[in-house]
Amino acid sequence: MSSLPVPKLLRAIYVHNPFYLISACLFVYGLQAVFRPGEVDFFFERHSVAYIDPWWLMLSLCGVTLLMAVTAYLIVRLGKVWEDARTLVLVLLLMFLAISVSFDEIVTLASWDADSASTAVSLFVFGYCFSIGICEALLRGLAIRLPWGYRGPFYGLLALFYAFPLFLSPEVANVTADAARWRIAAFPMLAGFLTLSLLPAVRRGSESVRDNGTPWSWPWFPWTLFAFLAGAVCFRSFSLSISFDLADARKDFWDSAFGPYLLVPFFLAALFVLFEIGLVERL
Repeated sequence: MSSLPVPKLLRAIYVHNPFYLISACLFVYGLQAVFRPGEVDFFFERHSVAYIDPWWLMLSLCGVTLLMAVTAYLIVRLGKVWEDARTLVLVLLLMFLAISVSFDEIVTLASWDADSASTAVSLFVFGYCFSIGICEALLRGLAIRLPWGYRGPFYGLLALFYAFPLFLSPEVANVTADAARWRIAAFPMLAGFLTLSLLPAVRRGSESVRDNGTPWSWPWFPWTLFAFLAGAVCFRSFSLSISFDLADARKDFWDSAFGPYLLVPFFLAALFVLFEIGLVERL
C-alpha cells in the first residue's frame, strides 16, 4: 500500500510520537490546577500542603522533566530512535518554559508565605539550575556537540525566562504598575540583544556544526532549537503582561497592555541574524 502524500510544511513539524507532547501538556495542566494558589478548591482543602506549597509544584514539574530527559537518553542509546528524541528535546524546552510560567501567579501573591520574596528567588534559581543541568547531561550523555556560540545564547534566553518575573514582582522588586508595564515592554528587547549574540556563531558558518553527533544537518541543527525559542519569547512576553500588568480596571483576565508592536525589537534582531546567515552561507 502506498503511503499518503504529506505536505512539506506538515512533514517539517510532524511528530512521530505525539503522545510525549500530549502527556506533558496534560501533566502540566493537572499540576497547575492541583497546586493553584488562587481562590478555588480543587481536589484538596484550602490551606492544605498540596493546595498551596510551591516547592511541591516545582519538584513535580522537575520530576516529569527528568523523566522525559531519561526517556530521550534511553531511546537514543538503546534504540537509536533519533526522531523520537527530537520530539522529546522539544518537549523538554516546553517543560522549561512551563516551569518559569507556572510560578508567575505565585510570585505575584504575597499572602502565601511570609518569606515570599526569598522563596520566589530560591524557586527560580533552583528551576534554572535544574534546566541547565538537564541540558548539559543530555549533551554530554548523547555526545551532542553544540558549540558555545550557540549554547551561550540558549542559556542566556533560559535565564531571561526564569529571572525576569523577579524584576516585575511588587514583593521582590517593589515596582509600581507603570514601572511594571515598562519592564514588560523591555522583555522582548532584552531577548533581542541575546539573539544578536548568535552573530559570532553565525559567522563561523555551517561547517562549525557539521559533525554535531546527531543525524541532523544544518540548518535543522541547531536552528530548530532557536526557532522554538523564538515562539517561546513571543508567548512569554504575552504571559508576563497577563501575570504582572497591575492595572486595577481590568475588564477580564485577558485584558492587558500587551500588543504585537512590543515584539518589534525582538523580530528586528532575528532579521539581523537571518540576514547574516544569508551573507555567510550565500543564500
